[in-house]
Amino acid sequence: MGKKHIMLTFDMLDWDADGEIGFEEFYMMVCILLSSEHDVEETFICHHFLPVFELLDMDGSKTINLKEFKASGFLFNLKGSDFKKILNLFDITGDECLNLSEFQKFTMMCMDAQKEFKRKRGKLHRLVDICTYFAKEEDELHLLD
Repeated sequence: MGKKHIMLTFDMLDWDADGEIGFEEFYMMVCILLSSEHDVEETFICHHFLPVFELLDMDGSKTINLKEFKASGFLFNLKGSDFKKILNLFDITGDECLNLSEFQKFTMMCMDAQKEFKRKRGKLHRLVDICTYFAKEEDELHLLD
């Protein structure tokens, strides 16, 4: 991480805005770094969707928009184009943001798709790959209707 990302990460993790990172905040940072180091970001996000959602919701609006995602997605090796794919699949309200319910559906579908993909072909390394796989599976199911 460069200085810009380190400072942004510090600001995101300084939940009480006191200029310091306490133990819980430090623990979250270590978990994020370890998940990234070991390519298990999708598992971390799926198992900790609420704190991840709150972390990505940088303005406290109870939604994650493209600007927030572009600014913070680096924590989980995601890009803005990945978020657009995620929005296309999970933005039920059509507001071009993910609320907590939509984000939770995204994480649950990722877990299901990842399990199915592992069963069929092997491990996925990125959340967007899971979403792409899930979208293709959905398209195939609609073709069968």
